[in-house]
Amino acid sequence: MILAGCSTNENNTVQPNFFTATLPPTSTIQPAQQPTSTLMPEQPVVNLPPVEGITTSQLNVRSVPSTIGDALGTIAAFSTVQIVGKESNGAWYQILYQNSSDGKGWITSAYVQVSDTAQIPVIQTGAGPGTNGSGITLQGVNVRNGPGTSYESIGTLLKNDVVQITGKDSNGDWVQIDFKGSAGWISSDYLQADLTNVPVVANEVTVETPEAVTSFQPSMQDNDSVSAPSASLSILSTTKSFQVSGLVSPADVTDWIGITTSGLPILVKVKCDAAQVATTFLENGQTANALTIPCNTEKIFQTRPGPVYNLQITATTSTPTLVSPYSVQVKPLK
Repeated sequence: MILAGCSTNENNTVQPNFFTATLPPTSTIQPAQQPTSTLMPEQPVVNLPPVEGITTSQLNVRSVPSTIGDALGTIAAFSTVQIVGKESNGAWYQILYQNSSDGKGWITSAYVQVSDTAQIPVIQTGAGPGTNGSGITLQGVNVRNGPGTSYESIGTLLKNDVVQITGKDSNGDWVQIDFKGSAGWISSDYLQADLTNVPVVANEVTVETPEAVTSFQPSMQDNDSVSAPSASLSILSTTKSFQVSGLVSPADVTDWIGITTSGLPILVKVKCDAAQVATTFLENGQTANALTIPCNTEKIFQTRPGPVYNLQITATTSTPTLVSPYSVQVKPLK
């Protein structure tokens, strides 16, 4: 998805050096033309037998893998569904749904139990005429009518919404998407997507800070783990930055973020309340080599291609009703 200072050295077996760094300001720009395509057309999929799943909560059925899609109906908790595909990030399942015009619909995968997800074929979205692939949101984010926080908000997206990408600004700080048939803009900091071949559709630059939705909901157990993180980031030389925000609490003590890289050094910046949250950096889940990242600090880690790195965000308070927000930014140093 999609942004030096004094240095100190600490000994560790995973990354030999990290130091505090100051990030440069984020740049943005003026609006561009409206996209002409419809939301996320689908490519044909090889017909395979449906995979059975069980819902663990009542779910909305959508026309596309996003909360901005048309609501086709609901499915009750503990219902059996027939899954025929998934979007590339695995956050949404396409199911057989007789109440839709084509007999199919989309539901979020977070509340569906499936015995073997590997048997579910991937459906490529956002690959039709006038589109430039798709991305997935890393958290709730405002959609604006231009590439900057000074532009009017025309709606919001939620975490794991799939969007159709139609363009970007000249710095890749803002991404143009198809939002309900019109052009919308979101900050690339909150989007996981490959923007390498996305065309520039706005060129006038201003200095501005991206904005994400900052309202938090009560933390609930999401059953993520070191092997099944709540967010998975792939850091390449073309990546600008990722930002992930979430909540931990006694009801959901730990959140996990998985990171893979091409061997670049990466900067990790953590924002949280030091009295309520602790963050550690691990390689391949090895807690013996975990390095602490104090709240409201930045550290640089030299990574290697191959291993999976993890950020473990843990609630340190025992107050039952206390929900603790955090924000993590990860970017490559080129």
